[in-house]
Amino acid sequence: MVFVGARHGSDPSPVDNPCGKDCGWRVTDEARQLWDKVIDGLQGRVGPQMIDKLLRPLDPLDAADGVLLLRAPNDFARDWVTKGYAPLIEDTLRYLTGTPWTLCWTASTATSAQAAPKLPVLRQAPAPRPASPRPAPAVARPQTAPIAAPASPNAAPGAAPGVPPGAAIAGPDPGSSRNGPALKVSPEKLSQEPPRMQRPAAARSTGHTPTALRPGAALGGSGAGLSPRYTFDQFVIGPTNQIAYASAEALANLQGRRFNVLFLCGGTGLGKTHLSNAVGHRVLEQKPDAKIVYVSAEAFTNDYVQAIQQKKMDEFRTRYRAECDVLLIDDVQFLAGREGTQEEFFHTFNALTQRNAAIVLTSDVLPEKLQGMAERLLSRFQQGLVAEITTPETETRVAILRKKAELENVRLDDDAAFLIAGAVNANVRELEGTLMKLAIRAGIAGRPAIDAGLVRETLRVSARPAVVTVEDIQRAVAEYYRIKVSQLVGKERHREVALPRQVAMFIARSYLGTSFPQIGARFGGKDHTTVMSAVRRIEKAHRDEPELAQTLEALCAKLGFNPAQPVVSAYGASE
Repeated sequence: MVFVGARHGSDPSPVDNPCGKDCGWRVTDEARQLWDKVIDGLQGRVGPQMIDKLLRPLDPLDAADGVLLLRAPNDFARDWVTKGYAPLIEDTLRYLTGTPWTLCWTASTATSAQAAPKLPVLRQAPAPRPASPRPAPAVARPQTAPIAAPASPNAAPGAAPGVPPGAAIAGPDPGSSRNGPALKVSPEKLSQEPPRMQRPAAARSTGHTPTALRPGAALGGSGAGLSPRYTFDQFVIGPTNQIAYASAEALANLQGRRFNVLFLCGGTGLGKTHLSNAVGHRVLEQKPDAKIVYVSAEAFTNDYVQAIQQKKMDEFRTRYRAECDVLLIDDVQFLAGREGTQEEFFHTFNALTQRNAAIVLTSDVLPEKLQGMAERLLSRFQQGLVAEITTPETETRVAILRKKAELENVRLDDDAAFLIAGAVNANVRELEGTLMKLAIRAGIAGRPAIDAGLVRETLRVSARPAVVTVEDIQRAVAEYYRIKVSQLVGKERHREVALPRQVAMFIARSYLGTSFPQIGARFGGKDHTTVMSAVRRIEKAHRDEPELAQTLEALCAKLGFNPAQPVVSAYGASE
């Protein structure tokens, strides 16, 4: 984290602030649009009072080269946001744009005692032990304004009024000279490699940010802590997640519930947390006074340790057992190897199931593949319903992009949607982040919509040739299967070559409309009946074999074809 302009705790001077009262910065449209997206992304993760009193008053001055420059109304607000919310803001920026970001600050001339907002009292976890301060590097640039050196973690005695215990104020080290080492940046262009802020230990360990409710607190009525974006209505259903969706919806219905434990598993960013949150929202719709507890496994562990240290186990068990109607725990795999926490969770699990309370657990792997977990816990994880979510196929990824574009009021061309879906197939989170990155770029460039040209330019997706030939298909298929084109058109019949040959024939027939005799001639003089047989086989197999279907989708995206729009029927009338 770096600070531009007046040093914290000092009065502006020609040396500290050569540009005058506000360093000449003005809010840009691009920065404002990006900041509005960040605020929307923080809804449900940060308390509404904090957003209104702390985050909305911040002025986004500029956004360029992975650096967002903010101006705070006073030092107090700047320091509070820096210590409590900077990691979450940077993570949100990374999620929205798909690239890492760093926050920079230009401080207002107001002192921390002036116009300091009245903030709600937060229940804070014990402050982490401060690490040894690192000296700030000096980077010289011409025509620059000085940036104050990062704060020493030991600066707590000089903290501004109202700052919670253990929260060090960003500013110069009390023992350093006022004119000590300073970083410098040019107002015209921020540093290409800005200094990284060291994430506080508490944020690194829990993955949570302080909110109006302490992590693990029971939520009743308001649904605080649940993301408002994660509802059943906003979930895109496809073949790879429809069982998980139906299971979560069945668990969330209070009437006629047949099971009360749901274990959702799958890779990162595939929708487990979305469905978990959706269960909480649906329960609150039916029973507004229901007590929902939504935490990560790490937060559950920290609550348990803190309860032991403070001798408040009765309060802990009341919150997680007696006063809990629905328990939602993310990333349960992180309980592995923690015997004490597993013991407590075991008894919590039993208490909730005896009361017929609902439990939703998410994990990266199936229960039987969890390592370092007690056997009795694994058996209970499987006593309910286990639903796995896998990587969505191209059509579902396109549907997700269209849904996200609709929610964000972004215009997205169909060709662009298929290009993005073909280029980004890791997970839904990366897919949505890529879309928002493209939306920001489209806004900056003044484009009315995200089109195929912008996608190719930004994601470096190869443009489809003006005319795709059978030879182009042969090269793409050979490269995909890591064989030679000469093998593809040769006479080898073993599966490692025969299957790629059949796939290439199928694509040439379906998406180019090439006749069977012509395809046979391009594949070493094969008879047209051989081509027909190959095309029929792939047409039938790709409906029954998901792996083959994904291969065809990937190859079509690479060649610039829309998988859902073949030119002709794959094995129509014989020619």
